[in-house]
Amino acid sequence: MAEKTRAELVAEVARRFGHYKTGTATGGSTTTVVDTAGLYAPDDYWVGHYVYILEDAGGGGAAPEAEERPVTDYDQGTATLTVDPAFTAAVASDDTYQVLAVRRAEIEAAINAAIVDAGLSWPVMMEDAATLTILANDYDYALPAGVVKLLQVSTRSGATHPWLPLAPGSWMVSGTPGAQNLQLSPAWALPVGDLVRLDYLARPAELTTDAGTLGVGEPAEREFVDFIYAYALFWLHDQMASAAPEGAGFRPHLTQAQYYLEMAERVRMRAGEDAGVVEEEKKGKKD
Repeated sequence: MAEKTRAELVAEVARRFGHYKTGTATGGSTTTVVDTAGLYAPDDYWVGHYVYILEDAGGGGAAPEAEERPVTDYDQGTATLTVDPAFTAAVASDDTYQVLAVRRAEIEAAINAAIVDAGLSWPVMMEDAATLTILANDYDYALPAGVVKLLQVSTRSGATHPWLPLAPGSWMVSGTPGAQNLQLSPAWALPVGDLVRLDYLARPAELTTDAGTLGVGEPAEREFVDFIYAYALFWLHDQMASAAPEGAGFRPHLTQAQYYLEMAERVRMRAGEDAGVVEEEKKGKKD
């Protein structure tokens, strides 16, 4: 499975949340999106949803690309969605769009909430060869904020020289997560100007663009993606329930939130069990 982009995650979460449609416009204006080839629902079916313009057919990211507007009317006979307020530029034939039950930004926030909540279950292997340069009489260096576990420290005297791993006893990590320091032992007397490479595990970064990917790689990404789907749906249903505690939709959204939270935790538990099996296999090979 290729790495999932934010755009793909958004589309799948939206589809599972329900009342989702994507298509290509056959026409439009600043206040309408027309799709005679793809909009067939009954009159007013899409009222209260949101239209997001995925891509302007003219290219170059021109408006109304990445603009979103609430749907105020839908006419089945003309396959026309009407929005208010207006887009900043007219929707044209071949522009691609999404119709979503909630604002797209909320789905993006739900996905990032899942990534943050994933914690250490799906760490990303990182290599940083441009962070540190040995300074005279300085043995304490700030680590990148994303470091969860430092695995190896290596040094070399120049770009053409090989990296040489430092023995674990020659360095240690101090501080708290997000503000950790690498402490090098003065006894090793590393030459001033030597470069330092860090190999470490980091939390997956939140996704800030549609092209952004999780970066955890296979086989872990399969479980991570399952967790994101489940947790994001929990987050969205929980938000909907919290927004209308006295409304008719409160209990269905609360039930769905509980269901998806349990699903997310089952995926997290399975990932932990799989990691334990891998560690046991590694240990067995060493023994």
